[in-house]
Amino acid sequence: EIAKVASKIVENELDEAELYDKIWQAYATVGDDKAVGVVGDERKYGNIVIIRVVDSIDAMTADWTRLPHGILEKISNRITNEIEDVTWVTYAISSKPPSTIEPE
Repeated sequence: EIAKVASKIVENELDEAELYDKIWQAYATVGDDKAVGVVGDERKYGNIVIIRVVDSIDAMTADWTRLPHGILEKISNRITNEIEDVTWVTYAISSKPPSTIEPE
């Protein structure tokens, strides 16, 4: 559920910036690890959301999309503010190869 809501936020922000139709694929996934964050004055362990946005021609190779920092900031702020139990948002910057477009 977290990945689905976070992916929708990514899509919405890319669409608002008129970038969604210029990229190959964009989504969010949730890692198995937890990361510490702060809520009020208390430490809290929450989920890590990984954002992946790539450019490709044929899906055999792909390069991570260099999004403007302002868009990444908006995406991160929305995810951490709108989705409960998310403390970190990261941006995947590995190309294919050696990584794949989607995690297993």
